[in-house]
Amino acid sequence: LFGLPAIALSQVFVRGEPIPWETAERYAPEVIERILSVPCPPGTVVNINFPPVPPEKVAGVKVVRQGRHSEGSFLTIPRVDGRDIPYYWIRLAGKSGEYEAGTDLDAVLNGYVSVCPMQVDMTAHGMIDALEGALRQD
Repeated sequence: LFGLPAIALSQVFVRGEPIPWETAERYAPEVIERILSVPCPPGTVVNINFPPVPPEKVAGVKVVRQGRHSEGSFLTIPRVDGRDIPYYWIRLAGKSGEYEAGTDLDAVLNGYVSVCPMQVDMTAHGMIDALEGALRQD
């Protein structure tokens, strides 16, 4: 966001089971070192997810694209903050299943460390001309 190369790390875990921190501890240094050998374009963050398995059960490391959770995967929980302003907390519903091959979700589900280069700019550039045309007031 500020023109600095960035790497995000997440250790996936199963609720109610011990968090396998040793997986990230084992794989993070080497994965980060290799990522740093590649130029990082501005506005890019590399997202690394470590699977919820012990290090000896990791299937490997995969470079992937971002996956999407299926409909119904999230719960919206109404809350009120300390200033009495309502807001909504969004959390995973604990629902899992099959994810599209080649994505971070699929890789982690199958025991891989996922490495996903992501961009900050989420603009749907292909829609700009169509929207400008639809909203033009001649």
